[in-house]
Amino acid sequence: MFKIYRKLGPPQGYVIDQFSLGVSLFPKSGSSSLKYLLFEAEHGRTFERKKQHIHQWAAKNRIASLENCKYRLILIRDPIERFISCYNNKVIQQRHLDYLDIGSLSLSDPKREFPFPSLDEFVDNFSEMRKLPVINHHTKPISEFLQRRNLNFFSEVFTFDQIDILAKRINQIAATNVTLLHFQKSEKNQWAKARKRGDLSQLSQSQIIYLMKLYSSEYHFLNPFYSKNEILKKWEMTREALV
Repeated sequence: MFKIYRKLGPPQGYVIDQFSLGVSLFPKSGSSSLKYLLFEAEHGRTFERKKQHIHQWAAKNRIASLENCKYRLILIRDPIERFISCYNNKVIQQRHLDYLDIGSLSLSDPKREFPFPSLDEFVDNFSEMRKLPVINHHTKPISEFLQRRNLNFFSEVFTFDQIDILAKRINQIAATNVTLLHFQKSEKNQWAKARKRGDLSQLSQSQIIYLMKLYSSEYHFLNPFYSKNEILKKWEMTREALV
């Protein structure tokens, strides 16, 4: 299971003091897109990436405690859908695991059709995969980032399918009209021989059960916004659609 922090601290996020606004964002939950929007809402211009990514700039200049913010917003997402998004973006699209030897899995074997792991291999070897910092960071539960601080701390909670509503709310608070652009979207790899991107329907019954168990505490934390029953029904519907 994931490490759980015992010491509670004030949740952090992207803070703009002049608006008394703080937004807690997490990997594979639209954080890149919203940080670009927040930057433009504050500065009146788009962020220009030169030597720094928006995440690096924000970490140095805007990530702080939300404790004193009037508006404390948070965007959350189903943990298994975040897990699959991590696979699509970091493994298939950006190919961070190519040619590595991870546990008993050799991705450097020249006989492999693809160097990177399939979704099956990613799930079945996740206990080893998650030891890699890039994978651990992008699959870590939101509850761990928050050190299990209750969601009641936030003045407004938005689910992932409400990301456009969150963008409108930020514009309302900042009195701006910035368009939300979608960065880091896990589109299909353009490499001709790449596997198709992973989705919920590709998980076997044992794999969906494993992931629900892995994120059991996270589902409890995110209740009533997300639940194991909800993702299980969604998985069943995608499997039925295949048939």
